[in-house]
Amino acid sequence: MSIKDVLETVREKEHEIKDNLIANSGQSWSGF
Repeated sequence: MSIKDVLETVREKEHEIKDNLIANSGQSWSGF
């Protein structure tokens, strides 16, 4: 895997985690 592939994977995981946090907290976070 190239550095670019790793970074893209990390960004996707971060997005999933943030979506889960928003869903769990029931809040909409602006700026994320």
